Amino acid sequence: MKRSARIGAGGASSSLLDNYPIPLSERQRSILLYLATGLSDRSAANRMAISERTLQRELKELMSAWGVSSRLQLGVHIALRGLHS
Repeated sequence: MKRSARIGAGGASSSLLDNYPIPLSERQRSILLYLATGLSDRSAANRMAISERTLQRELKELMSAWGVSSRLQLGVHIALRGLHS
């Protein structure tokens, strides 16, 4: 059964990301959920009140932690975990 991710005004909340192999900060959870919705780096950074550079650094750290080399692979990784967790 597919679970849906919700992004609220107070940040990101989703059971999709609860059981990831590495602990996620609230910022990382928000970044992943905004990535999953297709927002640009600039739009996501603006909504989170962080710099675009900070968002990109966090994405690179997540990609490295999960052994993926692109945003597309990271997005697929998120989608597959959401469908199977």
